Amino acid sequence: LVTAWTDGNEGTVRIGPLTTEGPIGDGPPIVRPDPVEKEKVSGTYFNPNRDGEGCQVTLEGDNETFILTCYIYQNGEQAWIIGAGNFDAGEIDFDPMTLTGGADYGGDFDADDVVRTPWGSAGMVWDDCNTATLFLAPTVPGYLPVTIPVEKVTKLNCDGDGAPQSVLLNQGTLFDPARDGEGFQITAQGDSSIYVLTWYTYLNGAQVWLIGTGVQSGNTIAFDDLVITSGADFGPGFDPDDVVREPWGSLVLEYSDCNNATATATPLPGQAAFDTFEVDVRKLVIGTCP
Repeated sequence: LVTAWTDGNEGTVRIGPLTTEGPIGDGPPIVRPDPVEKEKVSGTYFNPNRDGEGCQVTLEGDNETFILTCYIYQNGEQAWIIGAGNFDAGEIDFDPMTLTGGADYGGDFDADDVVRTPWGSAGMVWDDCNTATLFLAPTVPGYLPVTIPVEKVTKLNCDGDGAPQSVLLNQGTLFDPARDGEGFQITAQGDSSIYVLTWYTYLNGAQVWLIGTGVQSGNTIAFDDLVITSGADFGPGFDPDDVVREPWGSLVLEYSDCNNATATATPLPGQAAFDTFEVDVRKLVIGTCP
């Protein structure tokens, strides 16, 4: 028996994991896998055969809410989807996932321009703290359902203590309430002090995502290698050889406490469509600071 997720005539039909404590018939004893700890599943996930796209999962400040973002493509252009869910016995349902559009970058952003479209649903089922199966079930035209085995870009010792609490305090989804519809997702990587940031924004009404890695120094995390991409397609049409990567610039997050920060973005001279930009942001789900 395997996990199934498929579209039926009147909705999504899902069969979750099934387990047994003892042998089946005359077969060997069935050993139940160790439960996956929800505190250890946050991270940046991808399929090595589909390098250039991926998803981030973060346990937010209330220690209950998970936010999933997937950075993807459609017809060669960047796209991103976002949703929230709760961990239950090694799996999370993210329903609905939302697709946006309509806004612009930096000083030209207006929250009233953001158009939100229900995109469909997503789910993740974990084998252990580093590997999972990702289910994407779109309902909008132009996207096909896809099931992808994924793994963390940076592995965690599932039997260890995980990343230090001082590192995890900075993890989460940040935004400016006055600029609702764009934001940053910061995810600690493995048991290290490295972070991955994905910035979800817009340019001329189209979705844009920028991604890079950074290391904390004091109350600051500098992401010096942000990249912007293009060229690929979604789901079965994705080909990693189609992905075009361009250096974009840098972004610095300066935290005033674990829930609030100032983000300063500096594009490279070659990224003429973007300007230097600064914004104060707070966590979407507020946590308790030391």
